[in-house]
Amino acid sequence: MRKKWFTPAMAKAILAKRVPNRKVTTMNVDSFAEQMLAGKWKTNICPPLLFDKYFRLVDGQNRLFAVIKSGVRSEEHTSELQ
Repeated sequence: MRKKWFTPAMAKAILAKRVPNRKVTTMNVDSFAEQMLAGKWKTNICPPLLFDKYFRLVDGQNRLFAVIKSGVRSEEHTSELQ
């Protein structure tokens, strides 16, 4: 596991290539975005953003949508499926 910064532009590009996932939870996106804007977002309470071996997002879409909505970059833990 490692930490990486994600900008809104990066989040858009990653989400465009993500694998099929659950429905986006608007309530979570809104809450995460508010925390990010207020500088209160805590990355250590969430599981890492999970990517497959082709760097396609498998888990964490709500957080990346929040990065886009908030317009601020966020440092997130990441992990890759083996």
